[in-house]
Amino acid sequence: MKPTTRLLPLLLALAAVAWAVPRGQSFSGEIMDIQCAKVNGHELGYKMTGTSTPRDCTEACVKAGGEYVLYDAAAKTFYHLTPVRRAAAFAGQKVHVVGTLDRSSRTIHIESIEAAR
Repeated sequence: MKPTTRLLPLLLALAAVAWAVPRGQSFSGEIMDIQCAKVNGHELGYKMTGTSTPRDCTEACVKAGGEYVLYDAAAKTFYHLTPVRRAAAFAGQKVHVVGTLDRSSRTIHIESIEAAR
């Protein structure tokens, strides 16, 4: 049997596995702190933290015990994120996230994250 003939079934099996693996969903929104996400924006946060930008407000609220979330303003909802360190780099920014959603915990397991264009 030729080496290429033996390799073909292996390649087909790998292709089938890769095709069957679920791909991440796309999500868009702002990386925000959970406190501000619960009230649909930073206005109250600005007053409470003495900040004036989404990034500063988000970081101040997280420092005060909050957590980073992805806030979807259109749907007025938010999602927890993991790993958090990947979200922290985008505090206060609009982003595009690809990941898998655990519906029971409303947590997106981030595969990739980038600033929105």
